[in-house]
Amino acid sequence: MPAKHRNTESWESRSGLSVAGGFLCAGVSSVLLLFSAAPQSRSMAAEPSSPELVEAVIAGIHGNFSQLQAFQAKIATVVESKSSPRPDSQINLNSPVLRPAEAKSVVIGRGNNLRVEFLGFDDKSKEPIQTIAVVDGVSTDYAPGERHAWIRPLSGLSDSLDLDPRAFGIRKAVGSYQEFLREGKLLDASIVKTGSTPEVSIKLERLKNRTVSLRFDPAHNYLPSMIAFNFADGSINTLATFEYQQVRPNVWFLKRSTKYIFPKAGLAPSPDSANWTQKVVRTVTEISELKEPLQDRSFAVPLPEGTRVSDVIQGKTSIVGVPSKKSPKQLGTSATPRRRLWLVGVNVALIVAVGAWVWVRRKPAVPDP
Repeated sequence: MPAKHRNTESWESRSGLSVAGGFLCAGVSSVLLLFSAAPQSRSMAAEPSSPELVEAVIAGIHGNFSQLQAFQAKIATVVESKSSPRPDSQINLNSPVLRPAEAKSVVIGRGNNLRVEFLGFDDKSKEPIQTIAVVDGVSTDYAPGERHAWIRPLSGLSDSLDLDPRAFGIRKAVGSYQEFLREGKLLDASIVKTGSTPEVSIKLERLKNRTVSLRFDPAHNYLPSMIAFNFADGSINTLATFEYQQVRPNVWFLKRSTKYIFPKAGLAPSPDSANWTQKVVRTVTEISELKEPLQDRSFAVPLPEGTRVSDVIQGKTSIVGVPSKKSPKQLGTSATPRRRLWLVGVNVALIVAVGAWVWVRRKPAVPDP
């Protein structure tokens, strides 16, 4: 596999944390406690800077998931959509909600490695209708109904996919909140009061004139409580909110995420807008911490004979169970180098033979004595 498509860094090392991050997290937690106390107490301590708040959030999230080395989760997804308008027509916010679509999936994870089995929209579905596995930065996507599998880099996966429940809401199939915070341009970070407890509010610029607003809850190891992607005018494009459940003391995992989609600018000037056109609710119905370390084979996707495999990274296709010389050749080529050389040789031999025949025919006959 080409080195440029491999990602051998561990999930923990990608967060770029040091031991000092833990002390920073503890220090900012103290500030949050002061924030919720009396005003005169708050004035005695200087609030942390924006970069310090970001580092505190990253340290808290890292500390939470570093205690959960391997897991298995069962997820139920419910999608509610309003009548889909034509792309060139005006959105009708009074459209009735279509019948909700429901699906189930099973996820296992260990560090950067992930495997997701989608069981479909039918309660009777027992076999996966699609399996996606991610190992060392490479994904295998298998659809049994099509007898087809695709091997791609992570960049080839759709951003609309939410595969990893440890990082829902960031518009990446696979990633981490730590990565997301480091990749964006920090515009602002502050401590805000929401309800009875303070939270860390962070604003990033991801694209030109496009921002992301995030809220992180120190009561749940700084896991996000809200992520909103905004249009250039500041209105919301997508909004995701999160609830958590405790796996064991001081270790939290997603319980429910709710995502609202507002397809056009101006529909949602604030998070409480009801002008969404699609709502996606994902509920973790079962979460298990796996004590035994998952082996690499746990993330393998068995491909039965006859499955067509399109390897986007290598630029070739093959069929499982068919010898490589009889399987489809590399994408974009009609013959292997050996076959092309054989064809050239045959053509040269034919040209020589025809030339010799013409020469013999045109040679003047020698008269008999």
